[in-house]
Amino acid sequence: MQYAVPQFIEVEDKIIGPLTLKQFISLTIGGVVIYAAWSFCDLSLSITIAIPTVLFFGALTFLKVNERPFIFFLMGAATFFLKPRLRVWRRETKVPQIRMQKGVKEKEKARGKKKLTRQRLRELAAILDTGGGYKGSMSNNQIPMTDE
Repeated sequence: MQYAVPQFIEVEDKIIGPLTLKQFISLTIGGVVIYAAWSFCDLSLSITIAIPTVLFFGALTFLKVNERPFIFFLMGAATFFLKPRLRVWRRETKVPQIRMQKGVKEKEKARGKKKLTRQRLRELAAILDTGGGYKGSMSNNQIPMTDE
């Protein structure tokens, strides 16, 4: 059974003529604003309101900046102007206090480093030579030492 794989998923569907749903809603809102200005204001004021409204909603509907819708440009501009652009680094002079638990120093002293003796060096070499098969059962005479 074969299924149709959707293609062109980044292209919005045209709902009404050549307009997508977002474009249609944008033009509808602009038309409502112009109609309200025409109905409730005198002619000069309604024209003063209508011209910027037509320009804004026309740009919002049809204009693309860098192949992206104009709304993304407006959101980027709003973010740029509303967020602070100056970042100041304030150095904190407070030094954190480190507290040791009781008994930690004694454990570290008791653990200490083991002194590497000739016998321990021979055992480690034998472990490496046998690939980990050496278990410590050989006497000092049986452990090979090549640098003597």
